[in-house]
Amino acid sequence: MLLLLLACSTLDTTGESGLVGRITDHESQPVSDLRISSVEGDARTDENGRFAVAWKAPQQHVRFKWGPVSVTRGYAAADAGRTVELQLPAPRNVTVACPPTPCDLVATWSLPDAFDATFRTRCKVAGARIDVPDMPSGEPELSCTVGKGANAKVLPLMASDTGDVLGFRPAKTVVSIQVRSRGDLDCDVRYEGQPATLESNRYVVEANGPGVATATCGGRPARPARVDPDVRDRVTLVWAPDGAAMKAPGGTLDLVAEATDGTGWTLRLDDAEGLRLLPPLAKGSYRLVHLPEGTAQALVAPPPEGHAGSVVWAPQGDGSRVGRLVVDGDLPSGTLPTR
Repeated sequence: MLLLLLACSTLDTTGESGLVGRITDHESQPVSDLRISSVEGDARTDENGRFAVAWKAPQQHVRFKWGPVSVTRGYAAADAGRTVELQLPAPRNVTVACPPTPCDLVATWSLPDAFDATFRTRCKVAGARIDVPDMPSGEPELSCTVGKGANAKVLPLMASDTGDVLGFRPAKTVVSIQVRSRGDLDCDVRYEGQPATLESNRYVVEANGPGVATATCGGRPARPARVDPDVRDRVTLVWAPDGAAMKAPGGTLDLVAEATDGTGWTLRLDDAEGLRLLPPLAKGSYRLVHLPEGTAQALVAPPPEGHAGSVVWAPQGDGSRVGRLVVDGDLPSGTLPTR
């Protein structure tokens, strides 16, 4: 009687009792001798890539290893009465770039016919690079988790897949930018050149990481500020309706706040009929780079010694100029003296 029951349980098609399937590679060739497992038992694909594995509720799923990934498939009512086909994607060799924080990395691919492939590794060393052959082609969902169980925390990262390197970049964070003293003026507010949107009395923009926030209101620039969204996701820019200006006709003029602590920024000053309007500036020393029309290369010559409250220029042979502006207090309104 036992032998008869076993014979009658042979699977022909997928159903409540098990999964019948066929697996081919990315070139449509059958994958033979591949071990397929369920809680109820194991099977191996035949020369045609076909297999049949028994299962029963509530654990109606199968799994198998394919290179460095684990592939799983559960049961759906639409599977009943058919042979489930799976064509494996083309493999590729990749380098996994671990994030700055050690974590448990999981990459998941959604394969044809509701199969899922999962790769797991532990990034023990910050920034480590791990070479992994035969990963699935196609961009996966990536996550990296710190801690175990109830203490597990998913790091706020986004996947970065360049084809041969699989890694992370900081997740986008909404940065809030306010402009002090702007009144009712609409401002052109940007974060790393990306326009921000006005919401109530603030401007918001999605940021991928540290960057510089700028604003121009009524034709005058605000003082830029460097923002690190991982530390603080809001910033207030200082603006004034009037202030200092400098003469610099034609070409481009960059004002550079040099800082060794990573808070520096560069602001391109617009040409307003030969004048460049300055933002309210904090005390410090600023570098100026003036390139005439047709000059494409950035100027790297050292700036001259500065003089408080005035612009000091050092002309270069190609017509460009490098300058210095030293601020030791509030700059007066109007055009600054030039040396």
